[in-house]
Amino acid sequence: LLPTLDVLESAQKHLNDQGLALAVSEFKKVLSQEGLIEIKPVKNDNFDPKVHEAVESVSGGKKGKISETVLPGWRFADGKVVRPAKVKVIN
Repeated sequence: LLPTLDVLESAQKHLNDQGLALAVSEFKKVLSQEGLIEIKPVKNDNFDPKVHEAVESVSGGKKGKISETVLPGWRFADGKVVRPAKVKVIN
């Protein structure tokens, strides 16, 4: 289901459609009701290999910090990661 959500969110970014935004919101609500929590790292967070997957190494900043989130991740409330967040990390 997560790849489907990714496609819907990508389409929403390009289309900026209120109906699609509502569908994405409802989709996320169902995932939340099932015990899933979105992993949304922000710039300058520390890279944690337990919840992040480095997809690119970039320069220009403090080593080991996240420079950008490419794709959010998801985990269960108990901490088990379903999909790590894909991030760019400063080397």
